Amino acid sequence: NPSTASLVKVKFDALYKKETHDSISGIVIRDHNGHVLVACPKRNSCISGPSAVEALACFHGLEFALGLRFMDVIVERGCAFIVNKLRSKGTNHSNISGFIQDAKSLIKGFHSCNFS
Repeated sequence: NPSTASLVKVKFDALYKKETHDSISGIVIRDHNGHVLVACPKRNSCISGPSAVEALACFHGLEFALGLRFMDVIVERGCAFIVNKLRSKGTNHSNISGFIQDAKSLIKGFHSCNFS
Protein backbone atom coordinates (compact mmCIF):
# COMPACT_ATOMS: atom_id res chain seq x y z
CA ASN A 1 0.00 0.00 0.00
CA PRO A 2 1.26 3.50 -0.78
CA SER A 3 2.04 5.89 2.03
CA THR A 4 -0.43 8.73 2.46
CA ALA A 5 2.27 11.27 1.61
CA SER A 6 2.92 9.75 -1.85
CA LEU A 7 -0.76 9.49 -2.75
CA VAL A 8 -2.29 12.09 -5.07
CA LYS A 9 -5.88 12.64 -6.12
CA VAL A 10 -6.61 13.21 -9.79
CA LYS A 11 -9.88 14.94 -10.62
CA PHE A 12 -11.11 15.55 -14.13
CA ASP A 13 -14.11 17.13 -15.70
CA ALA A 14 -15.13 17.97 -19.24
CA LEU A 15 -17.29 20.36 -21.17
CA TYR A 16 -18.76 19.26 -24.50
CA LYS A 17 -20.03 21.52 -27.26
CA LYS A 18 -22.36 19.39 -29.38
CA GLU A 19 -22.63 21.88 -32.26
CA THR A 20 -18.88 21.80 -32.98
CA HIS A 21 -17.98 18.39 -31.47
CA ASP A 22 -15.31 20.13 -29.36
CA SER A 23 -14.56 19.56 -25.70
CA ILE A 24 -12.32 20.86 -22.98
CA SER A 25 -10.97 18.57 -20.28
CA GLY A 26 -9.86 20.03 -16.99
CA ILE A 27 -7.49 18.09 -14.76
CA VAL A 28 -6.51 18.95 -11.18
CA ILE A 29 -4.00 16.95 -9.13
CA ARG A 30 -4.02 17.43 -5.34
CA ASP A 31 -1.80 16.08 -2.60
CA HIS A 32 -3.06 14.06 0.38
CA ASN A 33 -3.90 17.32 2.21
CA GLY A 34 -6.04 18.59 -0.66
CA HIS A 35 -3.55 21.21 -1.83
CA VAL A 36 -3.44 21.75 -5.59
CA LEU A 37 -0.13 20.52 -7.00
CA VAL A 38 -0.87 21.14 -10.67
CA ALA A 39 -3.80 21.81 -12.98
CA CYS A 40 -4.16 21.60 -16.73
CA PRO A 41 -6.83 22.27 -19.39
CA LYS A 42 -6.87 20.18 -22.57
CA ARG A 43 -8.79 21.12 -25.72
CA ASN A 44 -10.17 18.34 -27.93
CA SER A 45 -11.85 18.39 -31.32
CA CYS A 46 -13.84 15.91 -33.40
CA ILE A 47 -15.34 14.21 -30.32
CA SER A 48 -18.28 11.90 -31.04
CA GLY A 49 -20.38 12.56 -27.93
CA PRO A 50 -20.66 12.90 -24.16
CA SER A 51 -19.41 9.40 -23.28
CA ALA A 52 -16.34 9.92 -25.46
CA VAL A 53 -15.74 13.27 -23.75
CA GLU A 54 -15.82 11.62 -20.31
CA ALA A 55 -13.55 8.76 -21.39
CA LEU A 56 -11.08 11.13 -23.00
CA ALA A 57 -11.03 13.40 -19.93
CA CYS A 58 -10.25 10.36 -17.76
CA PHE A 59 -7.48 9.32 -20.15
CA HIS A 60 -5.99 12.83 -20.07
CA GLY A 61 -6.08 12.85 -16.26
CA LEU A 62 -4.23 9.54 -16.09
CA GLU A 63 -1.77 10.61 -18.79
CA PHE A 64 -1.07 13.90 -17.00
CA ALA A 65 -0.46 12.20 -13.63
CA LEU A 66 1.78 9.51 -15.11
CA GLY A 67 3.72 12.05 -17.15
CA LEU A 68 4.48 13.95 -13.94
CA ARG A 69 5.60 10.67 -12.34
CA PHE A 70 2.87 10.46 -9.73
CA MET A 71 2.80 6.73 -9.14
CA ASP A 72 0.05 6.30 -6.53
CA VAL A 73 -3.23 7.88 -7.57
CA ILE A 74 -6.87 8.01 -6.66
CA VAL A 75 -9.00 9.10 -9.58
CA GLU A 76 -11.87 11.21 -8.30
CA ARG A 77 -14.79 11.28 -10.67
CA GLY A 78 -18.40 10.26 -10.39
CA CYS A 79 -18.80 8.85 -13.91
CA ALA A 80 -19.72 5.27 -13.00
CA PHE A 81 -20.11 4.31 -16.66
CA ILE A 82 -16.44 5.05 -17.42
CA VAL A 83 -15.15 3.58 -14.15
CA ASN A 84 -17.09 0.35 -14.76
CA LYS A 85 -15.59 0.06 -18.23
CA LEU A 86 -12.08 0.62 -16.82
CA ARG A 87 -12.62 -2.02 -14.15
CA SER A 88 -14.04 -4.55 -16.62
CA LYS A 89 -11.80 -7.45 -17.55
CA GLY A 90 -13.74 -8.17 -20.73
CA THR A 91 -13.27 -6.76 -24.20
CA ASN A 92 -14.94 -3.44 -24.77
CA HIS A 93 -16.81 -3.05 -28.07
CA SER A 94 -18.42 0.32 -27.41
CA ASN A 95 -17.85 3.51 -29.36
CA ILE A 96 -15.31 4.56 -26.72
CA SER A 97 -13.31 1.32 -26.69
CA GLY A 98 -10.15 3.02 -27.96
CA PHE A 99 -10.16 5.54 -25.10
CA ILE A 100 -10.88 2.79 -22.57
CA GLN A 101 -8.07 0.55 -23.84
CA ASP A 102 -5.63 3.48 -23.85
CA ALA A 103 -6.63 4.41 -20.29
CA LYS A 104 -6.24 0.79 -19.15
CA SER A 105 -2.73 0.76 -20.63
CA LEU A 106 -1.85 3.90 -18.67
CA ILE A 107 -3.21 2.42 -15.44
CA LYS A 108 -0.64 -0.38 -15.71
CA GLY A 109 2.10 2.25 -15.37
CA PHE A 110 1.08 3.27 -11.84
CA HIS A 111 2.13 1.52 -8.64
CA SER A 112 -1.48 1.92 -7.50
CA CYS A 113 -4.53 3.43 -9.18
CA ASN A 114 -7.93 3.46 -7.51
CA PHE A 115 -11.22 5.16 -8.26
CA SER A 116 -13.44 7.00 -5.78
